[in-house]
Amino acid sequence: MKKIILGDCVEKLAEMEENSVDAVVCDPPAGIGFMGKDWDKDKGGRDNWIKWMEGVARECLRVLKPGGHALVWALPRTSHWTAMAWENAGFDPRDRIAHIFGTGFPKSMDIGKAIDKAVGVKREVVGSKIGQPGYSMAADKGRTSMNAADDGSLSNPVGECQITAPATEEAKQWEGWGTALKPAVEDWWLFRKPLKEKTVAKNVLKHGTGAINVEGCRIEVSEGDSNHRSLNAKTHLSSDREVYGCYGKDWETDQESQLSEKGRWPANLILTHHPECECVGTKKVKGTGPGTGGGMKTGKFSGTMGRGEYTGTSFEGFADADGKETIEVRDCHPDCPVKILDEQSGVLKSGKAAKGGHKRTAKNMEKGSDIYGNGRGISGTATTDDAGTLFGDSGGASRFFYCAKAPKKERTCDKTVDNKHPTVKPLSLMRYLCRLITPPNGIVLDPFMGSGSTCVAAMQEGLGFIGIEKEEEYYNIAEQRIQYFYEEMKKPKEEKEKKNAKKKKD
Repeated sequence: MKKIILGDCVEKLAEMEENSVDAVVCDPPAGIGFMGKDWDKDKGGRDNWIKWMEGVARECLRVLKPGGHALVWALPRTSHWTAMAWENAGFDPRDRIAHIFGTGFPKSMDIGKAIDKAVGVKREVVGSKIGQPGYSMAADKGRTSMNAADDGSLSNPVGECQITAPATEEAKQWEGWGTALKPAVEDWWLFRKPLKEKTVAKNVLKHGTGAINVEGCRIEVSEGDSNHRSLNAKTHLSSDREVYGCYGKDWETDQESQLSEKGRWPANLILTHHPECECVGTKKVKGTGPGTGGGMKTGKFSGTMGRGEYTGTSFEGFADADGKETIEVRDCHPDCPVKILDEQSGVLKSGKAAKGGHKRTAKNMEKGSDIYGNGRGISGTATTDDAGTLFGDSGGASRFFYCAKAPKKERTCDKTVDNKHPTVKPLSLMRYLCRLITPPNGIVLDPFMGSGSTCVAAMQEGLGFIGIEKEEEYYNIAEQRIQYFYEEMKKPKEEKEKKNAKKKKD
């Protein structure tokens, strides 16, 4: 099902069938009156707003299948309102994802300017600046309509702002003081509708909901956006005491475990590149795989968790014969959280730390320790000195988290759509969130559709969607964007069909 609806979400949700959708992904109002918009007003105060949001959440709970998940956006200032409303409605809070981005701008009152204004003194203009500090207003970049005025409001439509000097002694004393921090974090609350069956496994089998897609949302083990390295390994145990965990058997299935080739476990932290970050080329880095000489070789270990014999190969990834792999190089904006985090962490190497770290050599294993100790891996001794490392990749700390690409042309569909919605989310982020909680071929519900990012993302993930939007202006924008991306998705398929037809003809 692919459907968008114009109208009030509470009314339209009431018309929907019970237990009819698989997931909810939405960006509801925050109750702060953002940009003076009526749809973001607080309904008369905290209690009224929570009561209203609870009504929406209760209808979402009714139409969601048992065990289905919801990812609900919230602004830090009123995030507790959102959490309370959805929990009051009957949802179980499961986690909170922190989304860090670099495009926020301060909406703060300059106290020095406010003091001069209050006493009616005109300030001397000493210069000018373009937009917010650190926020580019160059052609085709940034959003000039959201540039702040001198007093920190959102009403100034021009890109250039005046720089003024304090006119009174009181203003000089308080010059540089403000009222707000720069926004750089948003919340995504992860809720789950209570299970109807006794276990998650039984609920998944009967209703198709109740679990999150860990394997499909792993963080790639690489410095690049599209590379990852795998570890294909099996552990053969020769003791009555088996090693459980990364290199042993799974507790529930009793099957030999295998570290995923898709990378690290998804975290409750997401980073987004700044819209002005650009891919400027590629570079060669040390990889793991062919030519590296690494990887675990046949060996034996014994210790506190039992004894066993390890055989297999590891780190079979995308490295070339010379042990190098090609990754993207990005020229990141100074405000990009990916760049900032990596600058703070420096270059780190996985699987290699001081005094042996994770490297599994006979010498390190003989030192003892392990899973519950100093982090040297499975405790005991090994008969092989070349036991390899865990992932073996290197880079900044950002590689441990999902990094979404910020929107460029996707906001306006290559300038074919006049998208005036103030809070458009990156499609790569929305695709990730839809994929995380929606089963294959499932239906995603967004009761606050806005300009349609959730619906487009669901469509790109091969999922169905139902979007509801109260504002006709935004509904029309969403309709145009969905149609645009639908046509874009058809192009590769049509081109492939033409090539195949041509081959058959030849």
